[in-house]
Amino acid sequence: MLRAVREHDWDQSLLGPVQAWPESIRTAVGICLNSDFPLVVLAGPELVYIYNDAAIPIFGDKHPWALGQRAADVWPEAWDALGPMLQAVQTSGVATRHDDLLLVLQRHGYTEECYFTFSYSAIMNPGGAVEGVFVAVLETSERVISERRLHMLSDLATQVASTHGHDDALERIRESLSRNPFDLPLAALYLVDATGKFAEPLLCTGLAGATLQRVPLRRPRTVRHTRGLRRTRARRDMA
Repeated sequence: MLRAVREHDWDQSLLGPVQAWPESIRTAVGICLNSDFPLVVLAGPELVYIYNDAAIPIFGDKHPWALGQRAADVWPEAWDALGPMLQAVQTSGVATRHDDLLLVLQRHGYTEECYFTFSYSAIMNPGGAVEGVFVAVLETSERVISERRLHMLSDLATQVASTHGHDDALERIRESLSRNPFDLPLAALYLVDATGKFAEPLLCTGLAGATLQRVPLRRPRTVRHTRGLRRTRARRDMA
């Protein structure tokens, strides 16, 4: 990213030539590019993106295009959440921090559930005017989602172990599964009857007022590979 920033045509950007950048922005960019921690500088009133190598994975397919672009243009899908927070820092100069904040992004060609721990700090000139925002950010999506799923499995096991009777077990399982609509938006549990011909519905979550019907089961048909047998016989006859 150090090379990319140096080679970027800043003269045609919203920030203009590097020589005209405020000293506070140039200092922040130097700190950003020489850090191994994911750091971002949102420069100028338009909040133009400059970021380091460690922050590249956060942008997904939007890298390297995001360099030199406005934050509002890079993340239009999340700007309703990000915009007010950044504007508050620009207006007040007061830093803000969020832990494991959920943002729904589109950075790999599909809608993605993402979580970030980050801080926004104002970049000020000697006169106290805000000239940009310094961002320290760490993506926590993998940890947050893994912990949520493990918690769901643990809760389900606890509910099953503490049940008393068939009806109580089903109700406890239903409640446990319905508590995690992110990973399990729809769940249906069926029980195959004694004949093996039908599956009877026991419970369902995620479909309010739905009535499930029993499902007929088809036995798999046995497929005979007669073509292979014929080839084997033909080879044996020729021998």
